[in-house]
Amino acid sequence: MMVSIGTSFRVSDMWKHLRMMTWLGWLSLLLAVFIVPPALALALAHLLHLNLAETGELILLGVAPGAIIAPLMMALYSKRLRPLPAEAIPAAS
Repeated sequence: MMVSIGTSFRVSDMWKHLRMMTWLGWLSLLLAVFIVPPALALALAHLLHLNLAETGELILLGVAPGAIIAPLMMALYSKRLRPLPAEAIPAAS
């Protein structure tokens, strides 16, 4: 779905919008995408007392736009999402 939206833009339209952005717009975009999510992930990891591996996973999910929801969206989009049968779910021990 993200690819189909991205490929529907024309290059000339993208350049036009990129040229219209101010330095403040670029700065806020960079902060919103690459600074704030990892900082929130670090704060959440500190609050939840996560180990190093879990903290790294949380940071990677924070810096990858759409990483959490993209597989679910693609499955729903292609209508391949089906519930697992009860015997396929491992029992809690």
